[in-house]
Amino acid sequence: MTPALPPDVAALLDEAIVVTVATGDAAGPWAAPVFFAVADATLLFVSSARSRHCSEAALAGAVAFAVHPAAASWDALRGVQGSGQIEPVAAGEQEAARAAYLDRFAAIRRIVEAPAGPQQGRVREAFLRNAFFLLRPDRLRLIDNRQGFATRREYLRSETGWIAG
Repeated sequence: MTPALPPDVAALLDEAIVVTVATGDAAGPWAAPVFFAVADATLLFVSSARSRHCSEAALAGAVAFAVHPAAASWDALRGVQGSGQIEPVAAGEQEAARAAYLDRFAAIRRIVEAPAGPQQGRVREAFLRNAFFLLRPDRLRLIDNRQGFATRREYLRSETGWIAG
């Protein structure tokens, strides 16, 4: 089990809804934005196992990621950068993952439960066809320019918790 996230990181993740996952292979680097929910100190997202970010993550064993709320100026910029691993949610845990995800995204829940029109029907089909994945961080860097330019805190995951560095 992943130790609980540092409180300052958890608070920022509560404010943002998109994580950009970065991977790479012989064809070059790649970045993909996905909606996420936090579950058991991991970032939970839905995607196709055949997507470039998931297939490259499976081969590489590690990804980089970034999460940041919108900011209108440099002195409001803040976010979390990190690295970790992506793994599929176990088959027996997919329903719990779906519930946690839909708890965060009421608009997606409405589409899944009662799509309004063909476009939402296609979204529903894609959502139900794909699987849930966990992004399990092992290194975090919190940036918060509200506290001064380039103010940052770094954390490394250990077996017992996060070590501030």
